[in-house]
Amino acid sequence: MSTHGGSEDLYAILSAHYPGLQSTPEEKQQVVSKRRSWECGNSPSLQLEWELDDEHAASSKTMCPEGDIHIWTERKRRKKMSYMLDTLLSLLPAHDHLKMDKTRIIEEAINYIKTLQGTLKDLQARKSETEASLIKTSSLSVMQSKESRQVCDVQFPLSVTMAPTSSIKILGSNVVGKHAFTTIWAPQQTGFLPKLIFMLDANQLEILDYTLNADGSNTFYTLHVMSKSSSPEAAEKAFRSAINSIISSHKK
Repeated sequence: MSTHGGSEDLYAILSAHYPGLQSTPEEKQQVVSKRRSWECGNSPSLQLEWELDDEHAASSKTMCPEGDIHIWTERKRRKKMSYMLDTLLSLLPAHDHLKMDKTRIIEEAINYIKTLQGTLKDLQARKSETEASLIKTSSLSVMQSKESRQVCDVQFPLSVTMAPTSSIKILGSNVVGKHAFTTIWAPQQTGFLPKLIFMLDANQLEILDYTLNADGSNTFYTLHVMSKSSSPEAAEKAFRSAINSIISSHKK
């Protein structure tokens, strides 16, 4: 935009922004100076300042018309874009940032996002495998726990003489150290389990675990008990006594 010309051109520009000015030769002489200044930065913006000493304004700053407004808007846009690129650059892994232009920054960001997506996919696959492994291990532990409560081959099988008139049956009993495992078959009847616990406790035996399985009118009791005695021989004796007491108390 050209700023050269006489007072007529200058007054015409001012009149467009200050309608109160009169088009008289006297007021035209009130324009005493004009100055154009350039403001430089990353994106230059042009501003034109006019100094007035008339009664309408002691001093005022007027932005040049549409062209300079566009320049000012463009400067703000570039400044915001520069800030966003700096932020994006700070999120990327260590690189030689001095050699990266805007296009390179965007390319690196896209590649980094794709890498993160691949890492996420791998982690999700590992998580699924781990969960499946935990479920399998848990199922195996439950099976082993059930098997440990069943009759198995041990070092000290406990032989129990069954009374021919007893209404219950000892399907198997084994003693390992202070621990004993037994499976008892008995007809369903009220109060049998509390009586069983009482007899075991009377012989200093503590129930660690048990399961009940009903089969029609009969019930299978699988017990894992531990003797409060420190001697394995005393534990076997106590368990034998408890079993005999149970059998004797349930005769047909």
